[in-house]
Amino acid sequence: MNHDAQARPERLRSQSQVCVQSPVVRCLLCCTLGWIVCSGLTAAAIAQDPRSPTLKPSDALQNRASWQAVSPEQSEQQISEALAALNGSPIGDESSIESWRKQRGQPSGRDLLDDYVLFLAGRAASVAAIQADVRTSNRSPDELNQQLAALPSPVQSNLRLWLGRRLARDRLYDEALGLLKGLSAQEVIDPAGLLFYRAICHYGLLQREPALEDLKALLSNPDALPERFARLGKMLQNDLAKVEPESLDEISRLMRDVARRLDLGRAGKRVQREEQEIIDKLKKLIDDLEQQQQQQQQQQQSQGGSQAQGGPSNEGMADSRATNDRGPGDVDPKDPGREGNWGNLPPQERQATLQALGRELPTHYGEAIEAYFRKLAKPAE
Repeated sequence: MNHDAQARPERLRSQSQVCVQSPVVRCLLCCTLGWIVCSGLTAAAIAQDPRSPTLKPSDALQNRASWQAVSPEQSEQQISEALAALNGSPIGDESSIESWRKQRGQPSGRDLLDDYVLFLAGRAASVAAIQADVRTSNRSPDELNQQLAALPSPVQSNLRLWLGRRLARDRLYDEALGLLKGLSAQEVIDPAGLLFYRAICHYGLLQREPALEDLKALLSNPDALPERFARLGKMLQNDLAKVEPESLDEISRLMRDVARRLDLGRAGKRVQREEQEIIDKLKKLIDDLEQQQQQQQQQQQSQGGSQAQGGPSNEGMADSRATNDRGPGDVDPKDPGREGNWGNLPPQERQATLQALGRELPTHYGEAIEAYFRKLAKPAE
């Protein structure tokens, strides 16, 4: 082994010398070194040129992200294009852009999407009607989509996001997804908001794969995320990774979704279907547990039977001695149901026993266990 270990570097060194002596390899090495030197000189020249763009350490990560945050200049461009499509204003109208900058510069607590809708609602009656309508009525997503269809494409996308976000915040996940599905992060003014709230809807509806897909896209650009989006996104991603199909965890999430729908006054066929699904999953889980228990009992019985058939052990025979002692063989008969308080445990011990059994057995055994102890503690007639 030591000889091989010492010989291996020598073989590699000789092979590398042969490779370097090859004209093709030497040509490739020269080209590579030349590219590295030229790249270094170019980078140095860019760093010294004040007109060159400044690259941040996170730029390489952002270039791999599936979305980018909208810059102030891009938001101005979107506002200008929206106004042009809505009422024929010229693209790049300085007065409109200046009004937009003034609104964004005021400390209002609104985010970019809210400002976008508010600004357009003040300049386009069609947008103002939708903004007012969603606050005064409970229209279905289909009706809202029909009304939004008359708007220009970029305005329609951002209004769908704005309405869907409001519904998601109210835990109306089905209705919100009716608006958010099909939207692309590249066509809205708040791509992070789209990915986050759509993931929230998928998560609330137990749609694991779509939720993970949106969360992966959301977290691909952490530098551009609001802190709450980044933290919650990672928490949801980790939580979904632990969910197993047909598990008690999945059943509890279904129960939570049913409770949410009932809180919102939804008691239709969807809720009834989910309730039946919960019952079926619970029954299957209990049946599986009972089957496992039966298999364990059968295995224990078979092991006990094989030991009994093996006959008595030879160990200890040396200490066995035959004696001539004799006795009448009378035994005091005992009735376990009448004497000694058989099964009549003290209250504290009985409760501790019930809790221990409850941890090991399915929940529906609880009543049977309690009835068993009551029967044992009841005096025989």
